[in-house]
Amino acid sequence: MLKVNAVFSEKIWGGSKLREYGFDIPSNKTGEAWIISSYKGNSSKLDNGETLRTFYKNNRNLFNNFPSDEFPLLVKILDANKSLSIQVHPNDKKAQELEGYPFGKTECWYILDAKNNAEIIIDINATSKKEAKKLIDQNGWEKLLIKHKIKKGDLFDIKSGTVHAILEGTVVYELQQSSDITYRLYDFERKDNEGNFRELHIDKSLDSIDYDIKNYKKEIELKFKKDNIIINNMIANNIYTLQEWKINGNTKLSFDKNKKNFLLLTVIEGKVVINGKILKQYESGILTSNELSNIFIEGKARILVGNPNKI
Repeated sequence: MLKVNAVFSEKIWGGSKLREYGFDIPSNKTGEAWIISSYKGNSSKLDNGETLRTFYKNNRNLFNNFPSDEFPLLVKILDANKSLSIQVHPNDKKAQELEGYPFGKTECWYILDAKNNAEIIIDINATSKKEAKKLIDQNGWEKLLIKHKIKKGDLFDIKSGTVHAILEGTVVYELQQSSDITYRLYDFERKDNEGNFRELHIDKSLDSIDYDIKNYKKEIELKFKKDNIIINNMIANNIYTLQEWKINGNTKLSFDKNKKNFLLLTVIEGKVVINGKILKQYESGILTSNELSNIFIEGKARILVGNPNKI
């Protein structure tokens, strides 16, 4: 198993809560821990000091020769001390057309913590670009945006083209495509550290919105229970799957690498030893394709496990 170390991103909306999760954050404005990332300029490092980006490019066989020159997924934990902007991410086709980048951004959220009466924004009250633009031109944000009450343990699948925002007082585990393309629709008229309004991308946003998306709230479903492990299915789409593994003692697992490719693991409760490597709470690792047929886990923990799907 490859043990992966987080890199951090300071944000206007960030805070200090990630320190409570065991991260050595750079400041009290830290918004994101990129816990498994190969993204250019923000790649995680392995225990040997090599970046995941370099390791992936030089060892494609360990990733089942996944058919992408870029590592396909990115895992974050976000501390929304203040609300994020109202935003939308393009799909792959739009990302290629508008930005010349191979991936858009579909993502999913698992709520790790939320203040009382916390909310998020997902979706809009508009069924066409014309209808959305009319409300935006009228500054009709309250009418346009759809808010949802949330609590710890809630799960959401945010497909590319979905208008969304994580609002203040929320900590989120996020599995996403390896892309950082974000179009802002609205930013609460706040200013950056230099006193300037942050850039909005109204036209690109309106072009990228999927006006038909509705099915975003998900339920965790039991896949199987055996001996010392329970595996729950959380998210499954054509880009990735996300599972929850509940480990309660020594466990052996075996997967077909042609179905799983490789696995991205983040411990969110407890501590385990996986194929000889220790993962403590909020530490992350990657099980490469050559390990999938023989996985041995010791300890007690709850682990979020993502894997990329071949498109």
